[in-house]
Amino acid sequence: MRALAASAMLIAALAGPAGMAAPAKSPPSLCGISEQVVFTCKIGRSLASLCAARESLHYRYGLAGSRAVDVGNLPDWSNVRIGTVIGQGGGHQDHVRISTGRIHYTLFAGTDGSLADNPGRSYAGFAVSQGVRGETSIARYQCTNAGYDPLVWLERVRETAPKRYRDGLEELPSSPFNAWF
Repeated sequence: MRALAASAMLIAALAGPAGMAAPAKSPPSLCGISEQVVFTCKIGRSLASLCAARESLHYRYGLAGSRAVDVGNLPDWSNVRIGTVIGQGGGHQDHVRISTGRIHYTLFAGTDGSLADNPGRSYAGFAVSQGVRGETSIARYQCTNAGYDPLVWLERVRETAPKRYRDGLEELPSSPFNAWF
């Protein structure tokens, strides 16, 4: 009887506190094992991920295990920008843009305000545009399964940049990219 009670206590101790849920499974990403997943987005069979490591940020797109696009920050971080727009009666949208030449990859997430068609709806996605000012839209996708922390994902990008470049990451108010995607 003592052995049975001891076994039950051992099993209970190993199982953890009653009612404790198993950790949530992270959505798939294209980030490496040594990188932090800042944002990941599933579109059909493809993934779009924003991955951070020590002073390094990468936007990746492709199938799991196969990257079709891999764009990293420049040494001076001049090709990375973050922004937030507010409107729609309390709505907001945050974005991170990483550019290579005249191609711009923008990951975005937001919540519709009371003046939008679907108040309270949360969404995430990414857009690809081309041109100096992103005047040509190439693609825009809505995530079917997104992984990001809406409260801190922009801050994670900022913290990844070397301190001397952090203040320059914000989109300028007059930037054509400081917009709804």
